[in-house]
Order: sequence, then C-alpha cells, then structure tokens
Amino acid sequence: HISIQGNKFTFVDASGNEAQPMLSFDGYIIDVSDFMNKRYYDKEYDQKATTYEPPVCWSSNGIGPSREAAKPQSMTCESCPQNVRGSATSKMSGAAIKACRDEKWLAIVNPAFGAMVFQLVITPGSFKNWKAFVNTIENYKVEPSWVLTRFMFEDKTNGVLNFSIVNWTSPEHLAVLDGALAERKTDLIVGRLDVPRTAALPPPVQNQAQPNTAAQLPPNQ
Repeated sequence: HISIQGNKFTFVDASGNEAQPMLSFDGYIIDVSDFMNKRYYDKEYDQKATTYEPPVCWSSNGIGPSREAAKPQSMTCESCPQNVRGSATSKMSGAAIKACRDEKWLAIVNPAFGAMVFQLVITPGSFKNWKAFVNTIENYKVEPSWVLTRFMFEDKTNGVLNFSIVNWTSPEHLAVLDGALAERKTDLIVGRLDVPRTAALPPPVQNQAQPNTAAQLPPNQ
C-alpha cells in the first residue's frame, strides 16, 4: 500500500518494508474500486498508537457490510445510521460528517518499483480533486492507465491529494499494466472480491461523471 502520513508518500510492500518517503511521484492508475468503499471505526484515531486496529465495519461491495466485518452496523449501507452526514463531527473543521468514511481505492504502479501493484486510498478531502481528474480523463475518452499521472499533496493542507496528467503511457508500459489486469492482480486491492452479508439485494446504480473542459495533452502518437 501507499501511506500518505505526514504529507509524504511511503510505498510499503507486502512484507512491511518501507521505501524512502517522497513528496510526489509519477505512476499509473490501473484500476479503481467499482463502488464507494466504506470504513467505520468505533474508536477515535490515536496518532501515538503503535499497533493497527482494523475497522469494525467496512464494505467495498456497494450493498452492505462485508461478511468479514467484525461488528456490522446495519443490514445495508443505505440504511446505516453511521452512513448519515451528521453522525460524526470533523475534529479539524467542526463540520458535520459521516461516522462511516467514504473512500476510493486505487491500484497503482510506480515504475520505480517495477510491476508491483500498490493500493492508494483516497479519502473525502481529496474527492473534489479526484473528480476533476476523472472528468479530464473521460473528456479524452481514454482509460486512466493510458496516461502517466503525477500524485502530489495540496499546499497548506493535510492529506489532500492532487492529480495531474504528465504524458501518454508508452506501449511498453501499457502492455505491463494490461497484463496485471488480465491476471486479476488488482481485484483484491480495489475491493472487488468483497462479498456482502445481505447478498440478495441488487447493487446500486452508479452515477456517471460529467465531462468538463480539460487542459490539452500532447498529441497521441
């Protein structure tokens, strides 16, 4: 996964080995979660904690709590009281927020680490910038993996990500990315394998992002 603690990107492999933190990096987005991922903790975040406690309830299936959730809060996410704005208050701004946090999970390849696939979690503070980036991609009618993306932090904010297009993806790199998708290496990373406890309900209809005016890329050769 990619940690964004301290407004630095730290790449962590499956064994827990950490690379040198960096302020920005260029990489490829090869997959994105199909639905809004959700994560709920029943305890406040402790910055001094030395051990990681998983969320008591979570979902990445678009229907309801995962069958692996320790303490499901409702039958479905739509009916969950923790999924209502006002069920919690932001400690930074004092604004009404959801106790169950919305997230988007991305599968990322950084050429500096070869073909290894990492998970990057986008949280609500970065949603506006993410939506603008997605609109730019859709305006070109291409897939996110077709462009090299620069990931960076927004100035004077904590944990807010920015995304910008650097260039088109080379055919050599695109072949590697397509291979990872074909082998389904990203399914677990973006939460596609999650199964809801309430399997009989249909998944929600996803909203389509609207295109907007975008900065021009160099001609696609």
